[in-house]
Amino acid sequence: TRLLVLKIQLSSFSGCSQSDLLIYQLQFFTEDRMAKAQREKGLRRERQVVARLNDLGLKAERISQPYKPGPDLTVRMPTGTTFSGEVKGRAQGSSPFPTLRRMLGNPPADTLFLVEDQHDPLVVLSWETFRTLICEAQHDSEHLGPISP
Repeated sequence: TRLLVLKIQLSSFSGCSQSDLLIYQLQFFTEDRMAKAQREKGLRRERQVVARLNDLGLKAERISQPYKPGPDLTVRMPTGTTFSGEVKGRAQGSSPFPTLRRMLGNPPADTLFLVEDQHDPLVVLSWETFRTLICEAQHDSEHLGPISP
């Protein structure tokens, strides 16, 4: 394992006590486990979004792979058009969510258009607004899917 490789490397350093080796091993093990927990949390969020999109009658699938650049999922519209999607999750109150919620206003607007010079606008929608937009586009109210997570 990676822990064994680290132990061999550290034991070759002079001046390292057994307690130093143990501390290094524990830190390395904790960091590796944390990365795995974060990956699993990201995968759960991706699967949640895919399930909610499929509930809307779209054909969504997760395509991301650990440590590979590119989108997290694809969404195929009933017309055959395919879109790629990126899923970002943060703890409640973590940046950039408070800023985006503040920009949506109070009461919140349905849509936030973020316009940056020399770039196409970015569009931020609540799930309910997105859901309504998709259903309107499909002209099919029976595929409304769940309202909340």
